[in-house]
Amino acid sequence: MAAKGTKRRKLEHTPSEDDDAASFASFGASEEVAEPAGDAGPDKTLEDVDDGDEILGEEEGEGLGDRESDEQDLESLGSEFEEEVGDAETDERDAESLPKAKPAEPGAEQQKQDRAGGTKVRRTALGAGAYLAGTSKSNMFKLQVEELLEQIRPRRGKREEAAEKALHLLKKTFDRLPERGPLSVSDATEHFLKSGKVIVPFPEPTPPKDAKYKFAFASPSSVNVIGSYALKTSPRSKEAVEIDMMVTMPAELFEEKDYLNYRYFYKRAYYLACLAESILDESTYDIRFADLHDDQMKPVMVISPRTPLDTEDEIKPTPKWRINIIPSVCAEVFSKDKLSPDKNCIRAAGDTKAGPTPFYNSSLRADML
Repeated sequence: MAAKGTKRRKLEHTPSEDDDAASFASFGASEEVAEPAGDAGPDKTLEDVDDGDEILGEEEGEGLGDRESDEQDLESLGSEFEEEVGDAETDERDAESLPKAKPAEPGAEQQKQDRAGGTKVRRTALGAGAYLAGTSKSNMFKLQVEELLEQIRPRRGKREEAAEKALHLLKKTFDRLPERGPLSVSDATEHFLKSGKVIVPFPEPTPPKDAKYKFAFASPSSVNVIGSYALKTSPRSKEAVEIDMMVTMPAELFEEKDYLNYRYFYKRAYYLACLAESILDESTYDIRFADLHDDQMKPVMVISPRTPLDTEDEIKPTPKWRINIIPSVCAEVFSKDKLSPDKNCIRAAGDTKAGPTPFYNSSLRADML
């Protein structure tokens, strides 16, 4: 801050022709100065002395006034300096109370790289969105994607039409099947032996003939097409079109303890044999049993179109479609806690130290999902 304007005292005297002789003599009153030679007279009159004293008194008064004004100016400068020091301390306290400054931003080169990366991401997203919306301009990427989709996208042909026709026919057949049982193990197996059409695909070990539980049959509670064909995501293949059909067995066919000792899997195999027997009269289908995921406890029925043979030595051609009939059960039939991996569900008589059966439990649990 600039100091205020102050009145300065004139410390040097520059002689001039207009200066008064008395004024010059007043400077020599306090010091012994040699008198100038020349025209000036050697003696001074009393009036000249008196005039000099008066001028000296006036100048001394002016000097005292100047000193008093200088002291006032110094006092004002001191007060202003104290104010400035106080303002500086206040500014420091305010600066401490303010939030800390953010860290320096990355350099220009880093910012340039970040902007370039963001631009690439935005361009990719915009390109994909434009292609999906159908507003993309013709380019090599679009042509390649369209050609790829043309090769792998499932399309409806004669094979798919024939398979869907068989699906509708199977559902109508299953929905109007009559009830059977309850039958003992021996009576159930004897019925199929007499007909000679179907062999019940019981898993090993086969059920004992003196088993106390009964076998029964009723029309499915639901029949649904599942898997990739239903979702229209199955890949196109030159081989047969494969379709999975899930048949849900009614809950009243099972008892509370049927999760133990293969009882569920025995009843599941009997139910599948009843379904197979109901469609054997259809001369246009070939029927066989196969293990689901190589699990011998869970057979499925595979239905395919019948292809006649001209000679016995001719190799049977690959069918155009296959339908896998997969039995299942409702999720509320058995308790989930009893089928946890640390539980034992295969209990032999008198064996109290049997370990857990995780594979058996998970195989049954999978049919409940």
